[in-house]
Amino acid sequence: MIKAKTIIINISLLIFVTVLLFAIFEISLRLFYPQGDIFYRFNPVVGWDYPPNKEGLYINDARDYKTIIQINSFGFRDEEFNTQKSENEYRIILLGDSQTASFEVPIEKRFDSILEEKLNNNTEDINYKIYNLGVQGYSTDQEYFTLRKKGLELKPDLVILLFHPNDFQDNSLKLSNHNKLYFDKNLSIINNSKRSTKKVIVEKIKEILRNNFYTYKFVGIRIKKIDVFKNTLLKSGFLYNSSSNYLFYQKNPKKEFIDAENITYQILKLMDNELNQKNVTFLIVLFDVTEQEVQLGITQYSKQLREKLSSNPDFDKTFNKLKFFLIKNDIAYFDTRYATNKFYQENNESLTFNVDSHLNEKGHVIMAQEIYNYLQK
Repeated sequence: MIKAKTIIINISLLIFVTVLLFAIFEISLRLFYPQGDIFYRFNPVVGWDYPPNKEGLYINDARDYKTIIQINSFGFRDEEFNTQKSENEYRIILLGDSQTASFEVPIEKRFDSILEEKLNNNTEDINYKIYNLGVQGYSTDQEYFTLRKKGLELKPDLVILLFHPNDFQDNSLKLSNHNKLYFDKNLSIINNSKRSTKKVIVEKIKEILRNNFYTYKFVGIRIKKIDVFKNTLLKSGFLYNSSSNYLFYQKNPKKEFIDAENITYQILKLMDNELNQKNVTFLIVLFDVTEQEVQLGITQYSKQLREKLSSNPDFDKTFNKLKFFLIKNDIAYFDTRYATNKFYQENNESLTFNVDSHLNEKGHVIMAQEIYNYLQK
């Protein structure tokens, strides 16, 4: 009886000390090392979106930046949208992922703000207005649904889609498996938003931890850098496997990667056809970081991935195939990679942040200038 009582006391003491240490660590993080706010919520169509009117602080893993983020009532990081359009107004809608939303820089230094100012300074007859509908992590299918549900309501004259190579993977159910709607190779919709009990539980736990405890993000950042822990988190669903993005650079990719490319082509063609029917111009801007930065990204992933890509990855093949498809289907595109690679070679200065390869302030200036030059032509 005494032994059992001693065990209970020891266990209670252990729990008390653990909770106390956790509370001290959590309070210390909030006071001296804030982890930033979460801007995601579940959406059964696109998987996730931004909560309308949410405001908070965005901090990346390497703490390269701290940005005040304001989400408007439409659910995007931009000024408030006006659905009423004046006669002399030319509206441009931007679709894209985190490179388009650009939480890393203040909104006035984002490329669309710079581009809008350049366009309006060049004319007195037209009032150019750019609406940014970029959402972190979005792929081409999610951008299509966003255009259909919210973009067309804004009566655009031009739709610009910023395309990044990771869109290929995220358009494939087999390669990404998000809780959202997907297209198959015949453009039939696959509803993958009906989550299993396991997924619901995992997502709910993640949501509670993300939204309430800085410790979760602080520890998670460090654990996922260790291969053995990373693999466990990937299998359990707590971590998304983005490393497959780089496997598209293989000289001989597997069938599932070829299928993902073909699905992407069909979505782009569908979007172009629907916009043409509405007399809306469609432009695809191809974006990728420099080859040096891709190599840096590869080194940050697991040993197995580095081994798969050790035999001279082909950085141009994937984009060349995409460009051939766009030319064949008469879809306008502009490739910014020439400008970014040229700038890097001439200045030996990166246009992205060191860790996550998102555009820095200089990168946004270059991006705005390149798109402006193309539109002027």
